Amino acid sequence: MKQRGLHRREFVKAASLSVLALAGPWAANAGAAIDRSALGKLAAKLRGRLIAPGDPDYNAARRVWNARFDRHPAAIAQCAGADDVARCIEFARRNDIPAAVRSGGHSQAGLSVCDGGLVIDLSRMKRIEIDPTRRTARAEPGVTRAEFDREAQKHGLVTPMGQCQDVGLGGLVLGGGEGALCPRYGASCDNVLDSEIVLADSRILQAEADRNPDLLWGICGGAGNLGTVTRLGFQLYPLREVVAGWVWYPFDQARGVMRSYREASRAAPDDLFTELCVQRPDDRDVMATVFVFHSDPARAARDVEPFRKLGRPARESIKRRSYLDGQAAAGFPVWTGWSSYQRSGFLPAITDELIDAIAAEPSPQGSDLWFSHLHGAISRHPIDFNAYHQRTPGFTFWAEADWQGAEPREAVEWVDRIWKVAAKASDGVYVNMLDVEPGREREAYGANYQRLAELKKKYDPDNFFRMNVNVKPA
Repeated sequence: MKQRGLHRREFVKAASLSVLALAGPWAANAGAAIDRSALGKLAAKLRGRLIAPGDPDYNAARRVWNARFDRHPAAIAQCAGADDVARCIEFARRNDIPAAVRSGGHSQAGLSVCDGGLVIDLSRMKRIEIDPTRRTARAEPGVTRAEFDREAQKHGLVTPMGQCQDVGLGGLVLGGGEGALCPRYGASCDNVLDSEIVLADSRILQAEADRNPDLLWGICGGAGNLGTVTRLGFQLYPLREVVAGWVWYPFDQARGVMRSYREASRAAPDDLFTELCVQRPDDRDVMATVFVFHSDPARAARDVEPFRKLGRPARESIKRRSYLDGQAAAGFPVWTGWSSYQRSGFLPAITDELIDAIAAEPSPQGSDLWFSHLHGAISRHPIDFNAYHQRTPGFTFWAEADWQGAEPREAVEWVDRIWKVAAKASDGVYVNMLDVEPGREREAYGANYQRLAELKKKYDPDNFFRMNVNVKPA
């Protein structure tokens, strides 16, 4: 990528050198020990590669981006296709061990890896097929957001995707997929046309509008509760250029900027996506920063102008860009070896109480917070359009601490204090944003939880797929 733009992780730096390990309740039952001969038999059946403890690549293969989670699976199966996935599921069931499914390894809660079980690693499954005439795509789950965008842009096409360039489609889309094109075209999962999925009994099914439609419904926003998705089909749209960039406001203007941002957002058209964050882009000065992404350059000047006047800006970088550069400006790379702690929720409105709390306490070094505006097409679908349930206009909010080395207690405690205020206004949570927070599962699926529970009973009655934000079978 020639132009990296402004990446969120570049806003967050820390100086310490150790790693905090944090386990969730799903890591407690590691299952029975597996002998090497059983693993050897599994390896012989796979088209992909099986990696076990003692193998030279084991430590690299088990690592995930969030270094809070330092887990040791019994084996990692780097699958080559749906048949490999089916064999791995059969093996895990037969040996009574947990299985974690990994696409990009980007789970905030460390759900991409487990202790003592089998990691079904889809990260090597990267086939992409674009049909420019029908404007459709098929992609395997190990394809990252950036890889998909680059391939689709060879034909001047897009579909809504998240902002992190390294996230795998298998995690992003199954959780919903919020990003810069959601106001115009809906969530990533709203544009899924069909899917291939391996169930807990190792059957490989196709799911589309006229074949297993209930399974397709549950895949789109159900966060991997029903099976392992091995292929996704997408609707594509023509788009090559956008207007995108940032406006920086000094922190002493934060209260006024946030209130003005709240008002300006109410009139935002479908072509305009915005985010507001509070962070330290230079590790010194705290800034209130607004990102804008307009998908119709011919109309952008008028629509973007209010966000240039939320206060007295220190500087800005808004300009006409290629779609890929616009996505690069919006997104951020993920650096394996860094740790992240996060709290998040959906806010129908940004309250005065939250604005005052943020303005009263600047973010410590190594922390930041974000408001991502959801409106337009993503909010016009009915709540039961698919399992993704956040259909009210509002804001996905999150506060996070990121570090390399020792845990920065000041930053983590700041996240908890800000979240305590934000939680009062929260109504649900984007499942892909959840950290280790048992008890928030129903918030993640909202009014669709019960239907998902019924589908879980149908397709995974023993709850084999439980390394996720878990829905219990009805």
